[in-house]
Amino acid sequence: MNAQFRLAIGAASCAALAACAAACATASSSAPASPGTGVAAAGPPVGTRIRITTGDSFSPETGAAAVKAFMPDVDATESGGECRTTKLPGSSNATIVAASFPNRVAAKMTVSLTFDSVGHLVRYSEARGFTGLHTIPGGTTEIQRDSMLHAALAATRTTSISLDYAIGQGILRNHGGGKPDQAVLTSPKELESLEKLGPIKDRLVRVRKLCGV
Repeated sequence: MNAQFRLAIGAASCAALAACAAACATASSSAPASPGTGVAAAGPPVGTRIRITTGDSFSPETGAAAVKAFMPDVDATESGGECRTTKLPGSSNATIVAASFPNRVAAKMTVSLTFDSVGHLVRYSEARGFTGLHTIPGGTTEIQRDSMLHAALAATRTTSISLDYAIGQGILRNHGGGKPDQAVLTSPKELESLEKLGPIKDRLVRVRKLCGV
């Protein structure tokens, strides 16, 4: 599969919570939970629906071999942990909790969880490396802020992980830092237990405990 994707890399950071409101509202409007879990049931098979958001383009690889070959360029930061909870405006009643490690001021990794109106997890997003613009001078215009964001993304090697349970889509990506972009598209289930990623299922439990969700 060589289709181009566009991904909001900053969505995993606290600085970009407002920017993902529309996408989160879309994900939280359907998808009942799987029996006995707090995770929304997956929608159509991977590749039949693509969530489009603002960001840079990339072309992911697919298949078991691509998942096996992918190695995260940036290690996870497991120490510390500081959480922030945001209720999205509008009729979705969705909630985002964002955990920063080791803390928000000096975050090296962020993990955000999006829950629908009845508390089902619909999205997991993780960023290691660039985690958002944490210090923006007063008087900075939107155009200047966007320029700062793109420059920081390009300069910093980042590993990002996105699990969209509502549409059954998982994305792994290494990007920025002047190196080639690497991306893999698969299902959330294929990524949750991968030891080279943490595994994610253990980090998810930790973040839920940290944030009280």
